[in-house]
Amino acid sequence: MRVVFLGLIAAAVVASAAAAGTKPPLPAAKASEYARSVNDQLAKERRAIQLIGTDKLSDAKTAMALLETSGDLLTATGFALQHDYDLNGPSPVPDLDAAEKADLAAREALREGTRAGDTKALSEIAKGIAAKKRAISKLDDLASRATVPRCEVTKPFSVYAIPAGYASSTNDVFPHDIPKGAKNIEVSFVDEATGKAPAPELFPGETWSMEVKGFQPDGKFDVRVNVSGTGFGKPDANSKKWKVVVSFDCP
Repeated sequence: MRVVFLGLIAAAVVASAAAAGTKPPLPAAKASEYARSVNDQLAKERRAIQLIGTDKLSDAKTAMALLETSGDLLTATGFALQHDYDLNGPSPVPDLDAAEKADLAAREALREGTRAGDTKALSEIAKGIAAKKRAISKLDDLASRATVPRCEVTKPFSVYAIPAGYASSTNDVFPHDIPKGAKNIEVSFVDEATGKAPAPELFPGETWSMEVKGFQPDGKFDVRVNVSGTGFGKPDANSKKWKVVVSFDCP
């Protein structure tokens, strides 16, 4: 029954997203509603903890039922967030997935009907609670962001490979028009050759990482790309065209 239930959820969510064409932003009220729902699942987990290890078969069955209901609702929430809305911030979906998997593992452990199984179930429930708390925190953050319009600036630049004889290099880019004191700044990059986020490996044997240096004394906003690995070729001979994207709460 649960497989059919989840299949219907997935089909309905995918259909609604396809019908919409482009996903709308997640409303603040909806983010808060999802946060309350996940918080309700925390209460089910705490109730399940009280029932585990009582040596009553009815209690074990009740605990499994609580965890199964929680898992179904978490799956539905994750599907809706992933397919129905454009999230303006860190996604809680991975945490919801982790919580659902922990609930499933806890149910499987309870079916063993042993002390060891009970102990394992409690451990998995603890993981599920931690994941749910992370999801709630992100949903609360999404709710607060949804009430504030977001602004975005971009700037194309070249990121250079490490030259021969060196093991690292830095590439600084200074996007314009970011007001000093801007809140909830997020930085990302686009590889202009692919239109997607850059791959972890910049060039063979060279990887990159980002460092947001922030506002400098002269008022410029500095984003640094650090490249590490094995250098090759002449200085500035090898490069790629990227674009930095900086978003922030509109003033």
